[in-house]
Amino acid sequence: RRPHHKPTGAQRCPASAGTTRPTAACGISAVVVTAILLGLRVVGRRSVAVQGLLSAPGAYPGLAGVPPRCGSDARATWLWMNPANFNATAPPLMTTTTPRRRRKRRPVFLVGCGHSGTTPALTLAAMHPQIWAYAPNAALEYSVKPTSFTRALVLPSLRDDKTFDRLADRQKPAATAWLVKSPSNACRLGYIFRSLPTSRVVGLVRDGRDVALSLLERYPRADPAGPLCLGRWVNDNTVLLLYAKDPRLLLLKYETLFDTDDDDVERASLEASSAASARTPRYPQLERLFAHVGVDASLAPVLLRRQRTEPPETWRLAVNSDPLGTSSSSSSLGGRHAVVASDRHTALRTNQTARPFARAKPRWPDQMTPRLRRIIKSDHRALHLLVHFGYANTSHDW
Repeated sequence: RRPHHKPTGAQRCPASAGTTRPTAACGISAVVVTAILLGLRVVGRRSVAVQGLLSAPGAYPGLAGVPPRCGSDARATWLWMNPANFNATAPPLMTTTTPRRRRKRRPVFLVGCGHSGTTPALTLAAMHPQIWAYAPNAALEYSVKPTSFTRALVLPSLRDDKTFDRLADRQKPAATAWLVKSPSNACRLGYIFRSLPTSRVVGLVRDGRDVALSLLERYPRADPAGPLCLGRWVNDNTVLLLYAKDPRLLLLKYETLFDTDDDDVERASLEASSAASARTPRYPQLERLFAHVGVDASLAPVLLRRQRTEPPETWRLAVNSDPLGTSSSSSSLGGRHAVVASDRHTALRTNQTARPFARAKPRWPDQMTPRLRRIIKSDHRALHLLVHFGYANTSHDW
């Protein structure tokens, strides 16, 4: 084993001549540096350029195969998001966990290309008594930044994971996991796994033809094949598949998320006056989701029944205050149209969280235009992913 050399205080800040106390200049410098780093952290929550600057101390070789753009509004990917050594032991300055200390709650990240069902899944997961969900804004999204979980640039107590634990202590003390949702975090899985090795990620996948239709409604002036629409579905899912063999990632298809093992039993259960008056249906995919994050999977039918039979105000996910300042800004690709699209998208999410969950039915067979069909069929990466996820066959005769 290689010896671990821990720098001493004298090495970090030499003492004045004839005394064991550090020099005053050294102490002032430490305060100034700390203030600058904290200031950059605050600004970095809003500025993509500052995010790149903050990522410099952890600039490792990037993971091969990461698209140049990924996530909301087709933002640029940075090296810190997907380091090649995401499974390696982090250096002392960048690590966020110590072997001797057990994490209080398991970190859980709900990711996937936008418009792939992450909002309904978050709303349902937040109903689970063992899951505390962070909902910082009306869009219910929290995007990971280069300073979110790293110790090099912030005091440990100021890291976002520590903040989530404190919020959960106040709002849901019995929770054994905290969960955050943002489609864009699919582009940051390397950083998440490297910084929080015990975390779990649930990646939702939806038919790219339906996602393209939905994104075109959000960005009506965008190029259908570009990085805001079909290209986004391709890029985001390409990144997810880079981690497909990692057991910390669970990929689920949105179309089957709320499927039951017996439709007749489910119907009888919903029509019954009490849950005990009918056999409880099973929801295999939801049970897989809950089991993956380490909470009681047997509560899946109870939560779905409650969501479908009780008024929304009894189960709707409440928006928390945003102590982390995580409201996202638009990229240069989206521009003013992205801001308008974001406002429209937020209104859609607000309405979506108040509706009972329903199985996702494909829209593309009836609503896809011949032009969009030709665009998708001419994109070999999109076709490959459609086949890979089981949405199309190799003949592409749809």
